Amino acid sequence: MVSKFRLHTALFLVSLIYAGTYSLAKDIMPHYMQPLGIVTLRIGGAALFFAIIKRLVA
Repeated sequence: MVSKFRLHTALFLVSLIYAGTYSLAKDIMPHYMQPLGIVTLRIGGAALFFAIIKRLVA
């Protein structure tokens, strides 16, 4: 049961992060950054986030 809860929590967090970065990119892109910069920040942020989570869980 705990495993299902963790799975659903992780899926919810991924959806929340994806939705948040999409909304943020929509506001920032035409004025402050190019699309490649937004993509780079999203990938770098995700890699950093999952590296931190991996260290906390392990």
